[in-house]
Amino acid sequence: MKTRFLTLPRIVLAALVLVVAGPLLVGRILGPAVPALEIQRGSLLQNVVTTGRVITRHRVQVGSEIVGTVRTVTTDDGEPVVAGEPLVLLDDATQRAALSRAEAALRQAELRRARLGEFDRPDAEAAVREARATLAQARRETERREQLLERNLISAEELDRSRLELERAEAALARAELRNRTLAAGGNEWLLAEQAIADARHAVELAAAELARTRIDSPVDGTVLRRRVEPGDTVQPGSPLLVISPEGRLEIEAPVDEVSLQGLAIGQAALVEADAFPGRRFDAELVFISPQIDAERGNLELRLAVAEPPAFLRQDMTVSVDIRIGEREDVLAVPNEALRDLAGDRARVWRLEGNRVEDREVTLGLRGLASSEVRSGLAAGDRVLPANAPVDSGQRVRPRRR
Repeated sequence: MKTRFLTLPRIVLAALVLVVAGPLLVGRILGPAVPALEIQRGSLLQNVVTTGRVITRHRVQVGSEIVGTVRTVTTDDGEPVVAGEPLVLLDDATQRAALSRAEAALRQAELRRARLGEFDRPDAEAAVREARATLAQARRETERREQLLERNLISAEELDRSRLELERAEAALARAELRNRTLAAGGNEWLLAEQAIADARHAVELAAAELARTRIDSPVDGTVLRRRVEPGDTVQPGSPLLVISPEGRLEIEAPVDEVSLQGLAIGQAALVEADAFPGRRFDAELVFISPQIDAERGNLELRLAVAEPPAFLRQDMTVSVDIRIGEREDVLAVPNEALRDLAGDRARVWRLEGNRVEDREVTLGLRGLASSEVRSGLAAGDRVLPANAPVDSGQRVRPRRR
């Protein structure tokens, strides 16, 4: 019998075969190596994360009430303004002239009333006294002539002339008294003078108001978002000249998927981070949940109030919103990466029973970003595989820790 010795090339070849085929044989016998995730107890925080934008509940559009030509614009985009501050000045030459005419008419009306009290009324009172004296003289003369006629000392024609003079004196007194009454306070001429003054004052007020419309003031404290007018422009009533964001409570408007609706509630706290200022988070509070779902997108609108907005926050700025909708202590948690076939509060996981894979249904509770609460189906210390692990139920695997 001949003894065969292994040569060096044969040894090298055998080693290569073991290197290549060994893991394949081990993999077929012991199964593939897969990462194992251990089920543990601990605290669990449930968040809803979305993207929104900064808003104010309303914007103020500042416009002109009259047709005019812009003379001056005192502010620009991004500048703060206070209520009552002039923003746009229109050419006011026509309005100033109209106000001057109205003020002159008022002065004339006041002078007319003053003349009634200082000159016309005293003249009327003197005329009444004079008419009364004339009437008294005419009465005495008529009585005297009546006596003379009884004694046939004068003719009847002379008595008739006296009686005619008496009637004239009575008529003159009536006219004088009537004029005196019209000039007195409460009389017709006095009332007409008072009405003329009231009309003139009203005309002055209208002219002053028209002049005031040439100065367009800020109605609120806020920030100018957009300036739409320049000196020399002709403006029309109702055309917006500037858009102002009023000061007040800033809010975040953000859409969220309808699946998160169950955990949302008014008053929940949130952390907000502006995309333009990463790392500078600030607090917000959920204050509004829309009662209507967008049928096309399957989401609903949320609004969050910012009690103390940071100085860098701007209208329409894009922000990331992290709403804390639930927190529990000492709960059994499973990593979300292990969940398969999610349907409501139920899911499936690959659970390890020894080194073999078991397909297990679990019931979930609070859902977090990384982990979810397990209400049934798993126990502390159980090991599960990632949902995308290439395994089947009953298959042997070689679990390894991450």
